[in-house]
Amino acid sequence: MIGRALWQGARARRRALEAAFAIAFFAATPAAPRQDAAPSPAARASALSAADDAFLEDLSRRAFAFFWEQTDPATGIVRDRSRTDGAASSDNHVKVGSIASVGFGLTGMCIAAERGWQPRAAILERTRTTLRTFAGKQAHEHGWFYHWLNIHTGAREWQSEVSSIDTALLMGGVLSVRQCFAVDPEIPRLADAIYRRLDFDWLRNGHPTLLSHGWRPESGMIVHRWDAFSEASMLYLLGLGSPTHPLPEASWRAWVRPMLTWQGTTYVTHAGPLFLHQYSHAWVDFRAWRDPDPPYDWFANSVAATRANRSYCLSLRDRFPGYDETLWGITASDARSGYKAWGGPPPDPQVDGTVVPCAAAGSLMFAPELTLPVLRHIKARFGDRAYGRYGFADALHPGADWIGPDVIGIDLGITLLSAENLRTGHVWGWFMANPEIQTAMRRAGFTPADSPPPAAPRETRALYELVAAPSDAELRAARQARGALPASLADRFEAKTFTAPNGETLAYRLLPPAAAPPPGTRAPLVLVLHGSGEIGTGNRAQLTPLALAWARDEARARDRAYVVVPQMPAESVEYSGPVTGDARTSVGTALVPATLALVDALAAALPIDRQRISVLGFSMGASTTWNLLHARPGFFAAAVAIAGVPRADQAASADAATRIWVIHGNRDENVPIRHDRRAFVPLADAGATIRFSEIDQLAHEVPPVWLIDGSLEEFLLRRR
Repeated sequence: MIGRALWQGARARRRALEAAFAIAFFAATPAAPRQDAAPSPAARASALSAADDAFLEDLSRRAFAFFWEQTDPATGIVRDRSRTDGAASSDNHVKVGSIASVGFGLTGMCIAAERGWQPRAAILERTRTTLRTFAGKQAHEHGWFYHWLNIHTGAREWQSEVSSIDTALLMGGVLSVRQCFAVDPEIPRLADAIYRRLDFDWLRNGHPTLLSHGWRPESGMIVHRWDAFSEASMLYLLGLGSPTHPLPEASWRAWVRPMLTWQGTTYVTHAGPLFLHQYSHAWVDFRAWRDPDPPYDWFANSVAATRANRSYCLSLRDRFPGYDETLWGITASDARSGYKAWGGPPPDPQVDGTVVPCAAAGSLMFAPELTLPVLRHIKARFGDRAYGRYGFADALHPGADWIGPDVIGIDLGITLLSAENLRTGHVWGWFMANPEIQTAMRRAGFTPADSPPPAAPRETRALYELVAAPSDAELRAARQARGALPASLADRFEAKTFTAPNGETLAYRLLPPAAAPPPGTRAPLVLVLHGSGEIGTGNRAQLTPLALAWARDEARARDRAYVVVPQMPAESVEYSGPVTGDARTSVGTALVPATLALVDALAAALPIDRQRISVLGFSMGASTTWNLLHARPGFFAAAVAIAGVPRADQAASADAATRIWVIHGNRDENVPIRHDRRAFVPLADAGATIRFSEIDQLAHEVPPVWLIDGSLEEFLLRRR
């Protein structure tokens, strides 16, 4: 058996998470994310000491120097990276530019013009050159640009994709200079042409609301879409405000917003670098706007994410003693072993004690009281080794006495823009002055923060949560407990067969309660459905740990349920396309009505409570679960679908009476999570009572801890 300490610890953690979302899941409106109140940005800026402001002036001016010096003046294309002293990074990088760096660099031109770092005439000419390149010379696809370019010729480099997010970051700069240099006779016209050319309809590639990551000439549209919270919120706002190819208003709500609770703070995030919370905020001023849906206040959400990043690093001090209150921060960066797209929370197993200065610097606009001390400490402690011509080296490892040799344009860019927003808010002012962005905010449903709140929040019975992976110790213990389930448990299941009215024959196993229900009472029934690896007719292979767990003595004593486990003789669902495709869907075969007929027959023959019939499936079994829910809406009291594929029309049969728990690992390559995730928002909008648990780092398996600790049984057997 699993150790009691593990069982209690896992359950306590799960109960704490459930408590944070109880209102969202069982009531009609979501709970507001739990975030500490923060001082207003204006108060923060006014609180900067003269020494702090002088430090930020020096840091910002150095960061801008990268964009001035590492740009080909004939094209305006900015290098992706260089050495800290300004020398070429490597033969592989010397000619490679990044369109995202160009976006940060263009915005830097505005800051430099305001602060007098270069002659205004030179800044204007550099800006015109850059816009001429992207308006009339640079290759594009429906207005979207390749991620990596030759800085001299503009040619595609590294076989890179036409990138939607990097084009969006470029547009942050394009629209900033459009307003900052609005009186220039050429700059606004060129900026307008670049923006108006962006074809958001093409980038949807047939989807009603969601945008693709991009396109490759060799293979076409990239199957991944921006379907979850990310750095791409600005991309959607650009689309919502587009004067030529506007996105539908529903696009803003079409991507999921995973909620994570970390050390008492609940906020929207996703597994990945801290820059998810920084890049769009560098241009979009969310301070004055409120979203009708969680997290409501996106600025406060990024403050919470910054604090969580700090607390995450500090939680690792036992392993990496280099982290402390003035030395923390992890986001995508260089590392001793190469570039890492790391972050946290949730905990990232890649993290090795590296400190990334732009993690703190990119959050200057959110939490200067936490981030400024980090930057000043790094400069004081490591001196010129870490603080050079362009500001901070991209990364350092205090425990290994390693300081990265390079700087990276986008990391210097977020440093520069965040510092300016803290000091003056000017970047926000320039970008938000574009009327299309004001239109976008309104079309997305935002209202001014100082306007009266709506009479009632938007009703929902839906919850999407990001669940941190269990600790290694918890995971090992749970997997050992799963592996230790005795094969003899299978003998507790009675072997039977059933022939449905449609002619399909199902072999099945039936586990009765340990004790028969008392006269006049009825027991729940749980239907357990297996994956494709257990297809057959031998009537035993389907008794996987997902089924055997119900036969443990403690489970039978606790649950007092009938458990039926049919074995599918063939595939019980058919899929619309390859697992690697964009949006795979499923349709049930004749085995779906046959399974329902089996349940009906058991309910007629046994003392079963028809109000407490539930279904649990993994992989093919989860896809079958989706089809059972569609075939008979409201019939099942509860359903758990683990790593499955819903129907294309799943929302059409949503019934709030059925509680649905979708569980999927975000490292699942057998059945990628995107197939399940795409159904969440339509189901939520249709009124489904649905909880979606995205488990970080989990591949294609039943979550071992939840399998062993009783979580699945508790959800399925809870009374309506």
